[in-house]
Amino acid sequence: MSRKPAFFWWVLVFGTGLLICFAGAGVEYWRHTREAKDLGWWEESRNGSWYVGSIVRGSSADGVLAVGDRIITHEGQQPGPGWLVTRVILMVPIGGSVHFTIERNGRRMEVAVPVRRVRIPMDWGIPILATGSLVCFIFAVVIGLLKPADRTIQFGCFTYLALAALQLAKSLDSMYWVMDGWGRVMMGLLALSDPLPAATGYLFAARFPRKVPGGRWWKAIGMFICIATFAEWLALTPYRVMWMMDGTHLVSNARWLVAVLPFYTLVPEFFYKLLRLLAFVAIGAVLIRNYRALPNPDLRRRIRWLVGGMVAALAPGAAVYLAVASFLVTGFGVAPGTPGFERAEQVATAFLAIVSSGALAYGVLQHRLLDIHVVVRRSIQYLLAKRVLQAALLLPVLALVIRVVVNPQVTVRGLVFDSYHSLGVAAAAGLGLAYRRSLLVLVDRRFFREEYNQERILRTLIEEIKDSDSISDVSRLVSEEVEAALHPQRVLVFYRRESHGDFTLGHSSGGTEPELRISGGSAVLRILEDSAGPCDLPFSDSGVDLSSAEREYLERLEVCLLVPMTGSERRLVGILMLGDKRSESPYTQTDRELLQAIAAQIAVVYENISLRESARREAQIKRNVLAHLDGGDINLLKECPRCGACHDRAAERCAVDGAELTLTLPVDRTIDGVYRLDRRIGSGAMGAVYAATDLRLSRKVAVKLMVGSLFGNRAALRRFEREARAAARLSHPNIVAIHDFGALASEGAYLVMELIEGRTLRAELRACARLAPDVASATFDQLLEGLSAAHMAGVVHRDLKPENLILARLTGGGELVKILDFGLAKITEVAEYNSLTLPGAVVGTLGYMSPEQLLGQEVDDRTDTFAVGVMSFECLTGRRPFAGATLQELLQSTLHQRAQIPGEGVEVERLNAVLARCLAKERAERPHAAEVREELVDAMRQCPAVASSAPAGKEVSTVDATRSF
Repeated sequence: MSRKPAFFWWVLVFGTGLLICFAGAGVEYWRHTREAKDLGWWEESRNGSWYVGSIVRGSSADGVLAVGDRIITHEGQQPGPGWLVTRVILMVPIGGSVHFTIERNGRRMEVAVPVRRVRIPMDWGIPILATGSLVCFIFAVVIGLLKPADRTIQFGCFTYLALAALQLAKSLDSMYWVMDGWGRVMMGLLALSDPLPAATGYLFAARFPRKVPGGRWWKAIGMFICIATFAEWLALTPYRVMWMMDGTHLVSNARWLVAVLPFYTLVPEFFYKLLRLLAFVAIGAVLIRNYRALPNPDLRRRIRWLVGGMVAALAPGAAVYLAVASFLVTGFGVAPGTPGFERAEQVATAFLAIVSSGALAYGVLQHRLLDIHVVVRRSIQYLLAKRVLQAALLLPVLALVIRVVVNPQVTVRGLVFDSYHSLGVAAAAGLGLAYRRSLLVLVDRRFFREEYNQERILRTLIEEIKDSDSISDVSRLVSEEVEAALHPQRVLVFYRRESHGDFTLGHSSGGTEPELRISGGSAVLRILEDSAGPCDLPFSDSGVDLSSAEREYLERLEVCLLVPMTGSERRLVGILMLGDKRSESPYTQTDRELLQAIAAQIAVVYENISLRESARREAQIKRNVLAHLDGGDINLLKECPRCGACHDRAAERCAVDGAELTLTLPVDRTIDGVYRLDRRIGSGAMGAVYAATDLRLSRKVAVKLMVGSLFGNRAALRRFEREARAAARLSHPNIVAIHDFGALASEGAYLVMELIEGRTLRAELRACARLAPDVASATFDQLLEGLSAAHMAGVVHRDLKPENLILARLTGGGELVKILDFGLAKITEVAEYNSLTLPGAVVGTLGYMSPEQLLGQEVDDRTDTFAVGVMSFECLTGRRPFAGATLQELLQSTLHQRAQIPGEGVEVERLNAVLARCLAKERAERPHAAEVREELVDAMRQCPAVASSAPAGKEVSTVDATRSF
């Protein structure tokens, strides 16, 4: 509790005080709502003196006072200002008497006029205003206690607490003269809240639903409203204090009251009305500004709810004042000051409080909002619901029956024509009941887009999935049908990657980043595994905290509903992600149930396809083993598909997690009798890397194996060996050391390297989106140092990318950068990718390849400089410099576009100049790594932080720019 913000306690204290006032007001209602004072006479002022103007026949003053009596003193005081005379007389309690010294026909007399109690009809404006006040109070306390740290909510809470106090004071107004002293004090304290809601309401609107940076004019408007409101509050405060005084205190403080009360009347009344109007106009204008500045659909819906609620809340009041204006101009309408006008004004005021607070409560507290159009539609649907129409049909009939029972003498004509409203309602209800379905269809077609038969489409989809034999086909089919049925803005399908726990994008209905994936250790997966069905974003009651990076990542995906695909043994195998509906309506319970059924069917198909693929690969591996090992008996490697742990051939299940083991590569678990494979730690198109134990030297190493697709490829083996010998010559702290190389009996090859405990630069970028300039400069300083050493030794990497950089934490602090994979096993003949129509061999990774690599031309160390430029851009901005919706567009972008880091200033221009040299299209125009190292590192260090943003008017790449060739 001690950690609660100060505003939380402020709301508790102020709310408790206001709650006590509600209790006190209840006592006053019970005691005084149906009583009034009967003085029986009225005073008037003539020539500076006060006289008895009129006397009510039969009252307590009749026979005591006479019309024309001059009042010399009242309650022992000389008559003062008119307001003082009136208030002092009216303050005399019921049962007491007003004591006068009067002059009648030149003779002074001392008289006492009793004050009697009179029973009056109840003023129904009292419960109306009290109800509005109570609604405002409940809403203000709820939002203040639930979100006390939100500055926007603080202004809203204060506004509605002040409105609650003001309306409660107005409800007591008709009982003011009959209340006891403490009741008048309570009413004066409540009235002190006027006119503060005008200023706090504007401050709330200026920040709703999220603070938007404003210019000087907006600040000036807000300052003017606040100053003018505070000035009016100061001018009104003496009046509120006067309300709390009894007659004795009024007389004793008359001198200073006479001095300060005129300050409020110095300014014409219309100015205060104009100030209220300007405040309402400013609130509307600032909400329009916020609406235009906030593109987020959910935030815009909240503004529409607030504006719609305020318009609806103000409509009755506007109608009342328009009727008054019409009366003043034309003589037709509502006359001001009449009981009808006062009652209409009270109803409009209560309606304003109830409707505006309800709309605002929905906009503030509701996690996901229905659009106003959807609410209108559902309201019409409920209005046309069968039971509602039946009730509307029966109630008028019941009313007619009651009239006949109460008054048996009523004629049929009188019954019909005196109750035509009831008969009209009954007739309308009967027609609505008879044509209910047609009316519902007409409403849909007239005001809303026609609905698809969602349930039919989605149930058909469940059956179609069963017949699919390809995960890609299933993903495409699900995306298309779900879009047709529910109209989400985006559909993403993620699947668990084979052999380890990461989830990668299987299909997307729209353009998105090519390397979308979710780590197997993500808290998101734990939440989905524990869930019983679809989950809304953001997660509310999961009990698992997401990191800021995970929350930002999910926001970037622009999805709001996650549907888990759960396979056998309650294992999560995939995720179906959906964005908001284009209709802006939420997903119903029926939608969720159908989506969950679809996800379960996808999981079954996924597991069946995975089993078939696993059996096919295992059979192929066995054939390869028999073909290359001549039937020799080896301890064939088995792996756990979940954790990657390696096991002997005899094992059937993983000792760590109990998963069934699978064959992966046709190799002995102990390579060359020396290196025992312990756990797979990475894999790619051409190789797999394992953590292993060197049995001879008892040390941990990393072993890279050429994967089965190249086993027996003599050219690939020779290139693998040549690159291994070249990399083995390198000895540098920033290059992973090579310990050994050898051939496998299965006509494969292996490479033994030092084992680095750390994370790749790619993993770092996934976690934090981009690097701070000082961190990036330190990273690239080490990268360029190691790269320069490799180039000096005549080795060109050709495949630099974030996946091939390891960041290892040092014991004394800081990080050590290690470069992996100097072109090892990254060879693919162009004939295998003839869609590129490029001559020569393509070696590298899309998105990081230099123009000469993409064109199959000769490469040298400056090819690595190009990759360094790409990674520098990506680390600072969170995206690669070249993108395209297709492979051809990606090639065109790399060959012809110029990369530019967004921003202004000398430091940004300097960095862009260095990157322009590194990313030059012509190899001859690029510097060597050693030449550009100091300049690039210093420019990165001096550059301010860059916000991540896609280039204007350009689609983000949808091809896999991390695919190796």
